[in-house]
Amino acid sequence: KFIENIPVSFMQPMPEGLSAPLKIAHLAAGLVFCRAGAIRAAPPDPYYHFHGEELSHTLRLWTRGYACYAIRACIAHHAYRGDNERPGAIADNVMGHWRSTQRIAGLLNQAPKESLSPLALKELKLYSLGDEQPVSSWEVEFKINLSSRQIY
Repeated sequence: KFIENIPVSFMQPMPEGLSAPLKIAHLAAGLVFCRAGAIRAAPPDPYYHFHGEELSHTLRLWTRGYACYAIRACIAHHAYRGDNERPGAIADNVMGHWRSTQRIAGLLNQAPKESLSPLALKELKLYSLGDEQPVSSWEVEFKINLSSRQIY
């Protein structure tokens, strides 16, 4: 049983006392449970570097008619460490982060394609948005404005 009528925005705490999964604005790419058809419809985009892949995947699933839900029990925990001392640490790849930010801008048509790095746009058509529901419906559902970068 899923709770369809209680969307939770980024700024709200999770409601207490719910026993069913809750519709949420954003998936956590490290731990996703779904039917294989959802992944076939919107496969993970390998061209992101640690930043943007979860938003991209969430929006590509949403625009294909899928929604994300949170389970109530904590079954996994991910602890990010500030491990920037080791060579090649994820946080050290400034160009990778920059290209990921540009890739989101390209996916959402927030910048002219000719102004974006060709590497940031590599195979973007393979990881495009769907056409079953618009991104704007996701923004309304979760009180997010991607263009102005506001959560309300």
